[in-house]
Amino acid sequence: MTGSRITMIDVARNAGVSVATVDRVLNRRAPVRQATAQRILKAAQELQYYASPLLRSYIQTLRVPVRCAILLQRRTTAFYQALASALRQKAHARPEIGADLIIEFVDAVNSTAVADRIRNVSPQVDALAVVALDHPHISQAIGEAAERGVRTVALVSDLSSEEKYDYVGINNRSAGRTAAWFLTRLARKTTGTIGVITGSHRYLCQESRESGFRSFFREQAPRFHVSEAIVCLDDAAIAYDAAREFLETHFDCVGIYNAGGGEQGTLQALKEFGQRRHIPFVCHELTNAREALISGTADIVIDQNPENLAERCLSALLASRDASASRTRSEAVPFGVYTSENL
Repeated sequence: MTGSRITMIDVARNAGVSVATVDRVLNRRAPVRQATAQRILKAAQELQYYASPLLRSYIQTLRVPVRCAILLQRRTTAFYQALASALRQKAHARPEIGADLIIEFVDAVNSTAVADRIRNVSPQVDALAVVALDHPHISQAIGEAAERGVRTVALVSDLSSEEKYDYVGINNRSAGRTAAWFLTRLARKTTGTIGVITGSHRYLCQESRESGFRSFFREQAPRFHVSEAIVCLDDAAIAYDAAREFLETHFDCVGIYNAGGGEQGTLQALKEFGQRRHIPFVCHELTNAREALISGTADIVIDQNPENLAERCLSALLASRDASASRTRSEAVPFGVYTSENL
């Protein structure tokens, strides 16, 4: 078939709509849902309909901006600064979002503060992404947002809320097992104690990392002893004191894993202790530990690239506005592994 022989009847039949609907789109007689207009355009292009360019021009005018908000955590953290920058950059390349993206930092990292911010910002937006503890306060706020038609994407750390639309982040259990694999090979002995530092067990990302870390040692290296996790509440000062005490009291320490939170405090303690002997150290986020890798204080950094996270997050937010979209998980964001030699 050539384009000159195609009629609106052919396009309507191919798109599964009425001729009147095709006419409304082509001649802009009445509003048509964007999804329907897209289906008509696809049919017209497949049939080489002569008016396809006109249809495409009209559909571009139907694009309605999606108001999105993203709630990150401490603005003083290099990782969240890098993620915010990547989100702004990626949003400018998406006309559906553009420069109207709302990015907020919640410096008081507790369930009440984050839940309050969800309640305050959700009436202003169509879709929301949030980095948060897994807590009933958070689940309740997400449920209230869902009642208003605002779907929530869990970013970086998963959430157990049934109203959550999607999770954007790495496979944290796999990341924890990867950290364990490296420490068994970095340790200079075949036995000894491995220290674990975490920000909070309420972060499912950190809980999953620790779970994967321990499971690897149980299965592959049972002669090592993995200590009880030290919870630093994402506070560098607490992490410093805890790591220093651990190093001073565990003479058989052969490695430390920081599953997230308080990295700078742990690194400072390791740097000071390193004058006596080097303790292999694995942590997360290159933005937080690049200098430590260069200096040799850190040996391995497992990184969830902020640009990859930003791209996936914005895609999930846009997908959440499709009323027919089910709450199905997207694929995990790939993580990178860095040493001082591949920066």
